[in-house]
Amino acid sequence: MDWDPPAQQVINDENTQGSPTRVGTSEWCLCGNCMPMQSEEESLCCREIENIVDMLNEQQNCICNLPYLREQLSSREHVLSLYRYGLSYVKSARFRSPEQMQESDYRKTAYRSFTMWVYGYLGPKRRRPIPQ
Repeated sequence: MDWDPPAQQVINDENTQGSPTRVGTSEWCLCGNCMPMQSEEESLCCREIENIVDMLNEQQNCICNLPYLREQLSSREHVLSLYRYGLSYVKSARFRSPEQMQESDYRKTAYRSFTMWVYGYLGPKRRRPIPQ
């Protein structure tokens, strides 16, 4: 039986082994682009996630430099198309027009798209923190 511990458990285990707190600082950042966050769970660098490191080449030190993230997931039009595509699998879904979409709809869709891109399908209630 395969067991894949959530990324948050791995990070929390590392932090309990005597490493300093990550809250309010970015000294733990490996890529140079992280910002100080308000919780240990949110304080996550893209270089700490094996699936992301595998996507980076020698010229790309941070996931922020990957074309998919810069050109697609930051585009409202692309995120809207992902939103509609995702809802096409829900029987009782009602599509919102772009004027009806709220910022939270865009954030949720971008989060889901990012986690699917990095980790694959996680299933219901299996969330992973994402790097800032």
